[in-house]
Order: sequence, then structure tokens, then C-alpha cells
Amino acid sequence: MIRIGYLIFNYASGRYGNFGGELIRDIVAKTYAVENCTIDQINNYDVVLVSFPSTQQVGDYYIEAKKHGLHRRKCKIIIGGFGAQNVSLIRDYFDCVFFGRAHDVIIELIDKLLDGDYISEYSLCSDLSGVAKIRQAQLINNNNFIEEFTGCNLKCKFCHYTYARKYTGGSSSYAQTMLVGESSKEILYRDILALYKKQGRLRTAIDGFSERIRYAYGKRISNKMIIEGINHLGDLCENNIVIQDMFGGRKPETTVMTVYNICNFPGETEQDEQELIDTINCAEPKQRIIFILQSTPFRPSAATPMAWERVNLFPQWSDKRENTLVDRHNLLFKYSYTLEGSFSHLLSVLIERARYDDANIIEKSITGRGLKGDAKNKTKQMLEFDLNHYLSEHDIDAPPPVPYLESYIGMDKMRKIAKKMRHQAQQWDA
Repeated sequence: MIRIGYLIFNYASGRYGNFGGELIRDIVAKTYAVENCTIDQINNYDVVLVSFPSTQQVGDYYIEAKKHGLHRRKCKIIIGGFGAQNVSLIRDYFDCVFFGRAHDVIIELIDKLLDGDYISEYSLCSDLSGVAKIRQAQLINNNNFIEEFTGCNLKCKFCHYTYARKYTGGSSSYAQTMLVGESSKEILYRDILALYKKQGRLRTAIDGFSERIRYAYGKRISNKMIIEGINHLGDLCENNIVIQDMFGGRKPETTVMTVYNICNFPGETEQDEQELIDTINCAEPKQRIIFILQSTPFRPSAATPMAWERVNLFPQWSDKRENTLVDRHNLLFKYSYTLEGSFSHLLSVLIERARYDDANIIEKSITGRGLKGDAKNKTKQMLEFDLNHYLSEHDIDAPPPVPYLESYIGMDKMRKIAKKMRHQAQQWDA
């Protein structure tokens, strides 16, 4: 009897939970005996499935796989998941990597691997020779989960999600409540103006401090739109005044906006940040709005038009945690508490642009061995190594930093988009 192991991450990093992996597990269990396992138990199985929901878990897996000597394993290992973008670092610790959605072909993939084969168009063996496309698939529809749509039709040039998953299903609205719930709706910024009732909390994104940066990298959100969105939410609060006390006192409820932003883009300057502060200061909502900016440093994701672009580790936005930028009776604008430091940013870039021959450098950053001080000092110590491959921009006509992964739109079209974007950035520099 064939035994399948399912490896769940629950190490010191604290990253845990894997919706896609659990879905695959349930599908496989209809054909094979499947058990959750730990990394020291994998040789008890014929095949072990490992799914990475984030790229960071590739680093977690490398440390644990090396520690447990998985290069001498007896079982077959299949890896996949959204985080399986650059797997060069862990090529000694798997037999097959599948790129994209596998829920409808996972049994075929297991059977082929047991026969010493793989699905060549969408997967690679551990030598990572050749090129594999990110596979698309039908929307999920089973007893546990009904998927309304996948992908995104906005095509922001930095977003792996939108180039890994072709937009399918749904309507023009991207309102997402399946994961965050109605009490904290996730919505496109452009759709805020379509809201007709007061929101307690919502999540949205602008992805760029200035209008210039946003338009260049695919987020077509004007400064005017940002102001109108804040004002509209303030109007909705005005229309939903609630009784607060037994004496009939009435106080308007506040709407809290968590606004995701990409920072440290190529070509970004201090003036871009100031433009956003000035823009939000122009908003005059009728009732109080709290605008929390969650800025995450840009990193060039594989199989996107920005895969060839440079990385800026500084400024370090964690230095501005909870800084208040605007504080009036009707508007509070401040940075989030959970802003990322330069060292965490560098670690992500090292993993996502990893080269097999640089494993020792990357391991040093993951474990932190020999590194001292705060995030900024650790970053400076890592910069003593030659990190040109990881931080510099790359020739668009050359293979991308992750050369074996291709989006569904094809490499020729990807390069065309990338060159147009690079040309615009060069005009800024000039």
C-alpha cells in the first residue's frame, strides 16, 4: 500500500497554516492513505507532499531539511504551493516541484513520480533544468470550499499573484470577504466609492506613495481618488450615527482603514512620501477616519515584469512604526506598528533570488549566526558579502534571476512590459 505523508510547518519561525496544502491533502486522501508527518518521520512514507504558502517557508524548509539530512532520504518529495517560486536553495531536498494549481492533477503527479516521471510542462525535477509554466486550473468547487474567483485583472507589475493566476470568474468587483469576514472587508481602493453603508473596518491598498509611482508600476490610483475615498467613508459614518449612552448622547462611529502600500520602489524619493502626506491632509471627512498605512518594501518577484529590477533596502520603514503624520478631529493618519525592518527585507530577497551556490550566505541570514545588533546593523554586516545578484537590476534581455519559471502570459510579453517600465524609470533618473 502506498503511504503519503503531508508535512506541516510548525517550527520556531511561527509560520503555520496552509489552506492550499490542506485542500490537496483532502483530495489525495480519497485515493491514498495520507497522514500528517514531521520532518524526522518522512522516511516512513513513499511520497511526502510539502506545500509552501509563502516564500519565507522555503528558508524554513532549507534549515530543517539540512538538519535532518534529507539529501539521503528514502522517500520521494513533491513540493509546491504559492511560495514555491524560487526553489534553487532547496534543490537537494525534493524530487519534483510543481508550479501553480495542482488540485485537479495531484494524483497524476504522484503516480508519475512513483514511476520516475513528472508533468514536464508545469513541473521540474531537482536539477531545475528547463522552463516550467505556472499552471492554471478550474475554480475549486467542493463540499468544503467554493471559489468565486481567482487571480486579479489589474496586472500591477510587481504582483506575483496576478501573474501566477489568470483572472477567472467573479465580477468586476474584487471585494473579498471569504478570508477576512464582513467585519473587515478587503476591497479595491477604487471600489470604496461604491460602498453604501458605514464600514467599521476595511482593508485596501494603494501601493505607492505618489501618483507618479503608482501609475508607473500598475496601480492606477490618483491622489484625487485617495481623497474622495476618505471623504466618502466619512460621509457613511455621518449617515450612521448611533446612540452611545442611556441619556441619548449620540456619537458617530469611526471607520478604520488598513491600507497596504509598497515602498522602496526603484525611482522612489522622499518627495513621494511627502506627496502622500499632503494628499491625505487635503481630505475633509465629515466624521473621523483612521488611516493606518502598512508599508512593505518592494522585492522583485519571479515571473513578473519587475523580476529584473533593483532592490532598495533603505530607508528602513520600521524606524517609523506608529509615527503619526496627520491628527485632526476628523482624520488620523499614521504608520502601522508592524512595519518591516531592512534585515527581514533582505532575507526575503535572498530567498526569492536564491542561487544554489550561495546557500551558505543565505543560511547565515536565516539563522542569524554571527550577526550582531539590530536589524540595520545586521543588514550592514550582510552587505559585506557580494550581494550584487540579489540587489542590483538585471539586464532584461538576459534570463531573469529565477530562470526556470514562466508566467502564463509568456516571456516575450513579460519582457516587453518590463522594458517599457524600465525606460520610464530611466527618464526619471535623467
